[in-house]
Amino acid sequence: MSARPLLLAVYAHPREGAEVRPPPSVRLVEVGVGKVAAALGTFEAVHDARPAAVLSFGLCGTYDGRALGVGAACRVRQAVLSDEGVCTPHGFLGLGDLGLGTAEPLDADGGLDRWLDHTAGPLPAVRAATVSTCAGASDLARARRERSGAVVETMESYAIAAACARLGVPWAEVRVVSNETGDRDRARFDLDGAAAAGRALVERIFARWEEAPPWNP
Repeated sequence: MSARPLLLAVYAHPREGAEVRPPPSVRLVEVGVGKVAAALGTFEAVHDARPAAVLSFGLCGTYDGRALGVGAACRVRQAVLSDEGVCTPHGFLGLGDLGLGTAEPLDADGGLDRWLDHTAGPLPAVRAATVSTCAGASDLARARRERSGAVVETMESYAIAAACARLGVPWAEVRVVSNETGDRDRARFDLDGAAAAGRALVERIFARWEEAPPWNP
């Protein structure tokens, strides 16, 4: 009997994954908060573990609480960079506008994403805007949503996806909404509840991977 393929599961902050107990076919790694930590941590973990696939998971903010409210889970089908560039009095200029190259959207692996939807779903598939500074003001949240077409905001999705793409490893992601973006005094938050829901979600995914992964090595 062949060994089960290894799933590398990465998360940013202890609140998201430190209490999760993975089965033998899943390696769990905390990569850190933010683009730089997440990219480096994921690159190192993939290089060391040589997994069949990478699943990232954690919390996110929603740009549209009516479409995806606090406590809701989703699959990140595509990650985009949302704040790489310059803010000017006339609007935001991205890397392409500045002649500094482009940061193309990165898609989740189609097969792995479909397996996640079948295993843990149905979960809505969304675009995630990856940022260094979260949108704690309503005008900023609105501008980012309009510019990126994203439904949720994270601090790591694109960085993790980029590391996986560089190393040629399939990547997919699930997130649970912990808060509404926008003015902090009006936005709804439930960090603990969303983190608990996220842990329960990935434990179901891990159990299914242990029983019947989407492919064999």
